[in-house]
Amino acid sequence: MGDKTEVRTDQVQARLLAHAPQGVPLGLAPEAAARQPVWLGLQISHAPDWHTYWKNAGDSGMPTELHWALPPGVLAGDIAWPLPRKIPIGQLANYGYDGTVLLPVPLIITPDYKPSPLADSLEIGLKATWLVCRQECIPQDGEFSLKLPLRSSTALHGAAFEAALASQPAELPGQHAITLADGGRRLALRVTGLPAAVRGQVLELFPETPNIVVTAARLAAPGGVLTILVMVLSAGRA
Repeated sequence: MGDKTEVRTDQVQARLLAHAPQGVPLGLAPEAAARQPVWLGLQISHAPDWHTYWKNAGDSGMPTELHWALPPGVLAGDIAWPLPRKIPIGQLANYGYDGTVLLPVPLIITPDYKPSPLADSLEIGLKATWLVCRQECIPQDGEFSLKLPLRSSTALHGAAFEAALASQPAELPGQHAITLADGGRRLALRVTGLPAAVRGQVLELFPETPNIVVTAARLAAPGGVLTILVMVLSAGRA
């Protein structure tokens, strides 16, 4: 059976991609295997005006979910979610993606993976579900399969994986503090050490945990002090 790496609907093109620039690490200790990374990913290209969702979808929507079928000794990690954008909807807001986004997932090859000496590929199966929305929303899913070569590199989509991994949130130096204010009805976040390139810019807050803050709340930078950003957001709904 050949690979089935693409699913098309009127709203999206979804593709299963792989990236193993140093090949698949076989028979290596975990520390050595970690230096020979293998990535899988679902790339979603949206039709104009349509979007799918981040792990915290915001006020509505559902995150994309990936369910893997892998041989014994091979594990899939969590999605390395790229930074989303805020999608305003009236007085509400969601977090998600339009255009083209790649959702990378690390593949963990343990010493328990023992392919046959005659095997030349690692068989991968994926069942993916996503909610794609414009004004209306449509639940969709797709089944994918791919054979990853065991004894050669796979790097055709390297640029897409590098761009997705580069868009991960990065830690900031400096001191940060989160406190409750206004009788617990507001959350105050104080961040120091902002990079010079973002000082004075309009910033957004993307909480990973749902139902903590009002997603459409505006952020405040008091006193024009650019090295300190104070974000005060209304409390989330239960």
